[in-house]
Amino acid sequence: MVESIDHQLTQFDITTAQFTVLAMLAENSPETAAQLCRENSYDRGAMTRMLDRLQTKNFINRVRSTDDRRVVKLELTERGRKVYPTLRTCSSVAIDQMLQGIEQKDIEHVEFLLEKMLANK
Repeated sequence: MVESIDHQLTQFDITTAQFTVLAMLAENSPETAAQLCRENSYDRGAMTRMLDRLQTKNFINRVRSTDDRRVVKLELTERGRKVYPTLRTCSSVAIDQMLQGIEQKDIEHVEFLLEKMLANK
């Protein structure tokens, strides 16, 4: 699945892992790299490198908190906010292609099992 989504996102010079971080920032609003690490099960070094790449590509900004100078908050740039809906559509196309020929009840069963697995972690 990652390979298929990567293929769809190639035109934007972004990987599935980078898209996942953008999606979390766009939809879930984790404010810091530490929160992203916890939610993605990434180590801090890997997350720092990914955030560096996203910042270099002008998808995110790091902004020092005015309340606590030790805290660096993350936000989407204007470019990140603008391109995110298109990236989401591209990932949906890849997922839809993979689900072709699978009945809705089977998809719902897999979703149910995945939710149970997440609840067990």
